[in-house]
Amino acid sequence: MVISFLKRNKKNRSILRDEATKQVVFASSHTFDESMSLSFRLKKEPRIEEDCSTAYQSQLDEIISSYGMEVSPETIFRYACFHSFDMSKATDAIETSYDCPYLHLRMQGRLEQQFQSKIIFPLPDLTTKEGKSSVIYMRPSRFVPARMETERLIESLCYVFNDMSDTREKCQNGVTVIANMKGWKIENFSKDSWSLLMQALQGDMVPTRVDMFLIVDPPAWFQKNIWNTSLRQMVSSSFAKSVHIIREEHLSDFLKPGFEQFLPEDLSSGWKRTTELLDDYIDKKRYEDKHLAP
Repeated sequence: MVISFLKRNKKNRSILRDEATKQVVFASSHTFDESMSLSFRLKKEPRIEEDCSTAYQSQLDEIISSYGMEVSPETIFRYACFHSFDMSKATDAIETSYDCPYLHLRMQGRLEQQFQSKIIFPLPDLTTKEGKSSVIYMRPSRFVPARMETERLIESLCYVFNDMSDTREKCQNGVTVIANMKGWKIENFSKDSWSLLMQALQGDMVPTRVDMFLIVDPPAWFQKNIWNTSLRQMVSSSFAKSVHIIREEHLSDFLKPGFEQFLPEDLSSGWKRTTELLDDYIDKKRYEDKHLAP
């Protein structure tokens, strides 16, 4: 699912870029009335750097009505927010990835089993020092590419991204990801797996903005042998600015005061039991997902 979707998405984006008319039209396998189609010209699209103010609400309303029941207003807003309310980019992204399977994951089956591995999960009530972005925790040393599926890893990250983007406020606040590199070895590294992880963190799978990626306590050789030689080439220059390779004692520079009470015990400053954090999340999401519409 990972590879096939990315290849299709890349091809679709290329086609859109090459279109002489430079218009976004919702086509795919669905058909709509001409009155229900959307065609914004890219040259003159407005860019909104801040909140979705009243002045631009009509544009969102037009997009929502154009897509009808195929794409929900919440999904429209999520894409628009991810693309800084550049309507051309947002509609391009919706047209090429509205049916992305990563947007419709549920806490069940193999995905639930993946969460049991304690590699990725959110940290409730924890936010950053500046801003209000929610925080997601990763323990990469628990992922062994030789005997674990990368696809399940990406699905679990996308699932949490979706959960952290289920309201307009959350979409606007973005997320911060903490990667606790304690115990991480070269056996935990696969260029292919980490390439997909970097793509997911940059929003290539689902539209969630990662404001900060905090790599905590990596091995001494990580920055020179892994980040500088491999990972840095996988990310954009803008995303690279959001990456911070730090020691655990410097988490206080990024997280709100009292953050220790929300961190898992995996970190020496953390108070929360990792198993309880994860079990509570799985139980909560399993219950919520069972009550979602088919």
